[in-house]
Amino acid sequence: MDETLKAIQNLNTNFNHRFDRLEEQFEKLGERVENIEKQTIQGFREVNEKLDKNDWSSNEDVVALLKKINKNTESLSKDTAYLSRKVGEHDMILNRLNEN
Repeated sequence: MDETLKAIQNLNTNFNHRFDRLEEQFEKLGERVENIEKQTIQGFREVNEKLDKNDWSSNEDVVALLKKINKNTESLSKDTAYLSRKVGEHDMILNRLNEN
């Protein structure tokens, strides 16, 4: 009986340690998502300011700006997709641990 109790306590301690690590990872991911969101908002503000300030004299200026926007958007999309996958993986692990 004592061995069973000790085994259960060890499992509980192990699960608690895993949950703590997962919570830390979620917090870090949340911070990264917030930073990406802030960068995206700031980037769009800058683009809007440039669009408001500039007097577009040629199509080349507009095309160059659109290419820059596209590059920034692709980079942010990749970051967001990566973080989304990580959050999904951690959510799946938490769900498995909760079921057991």
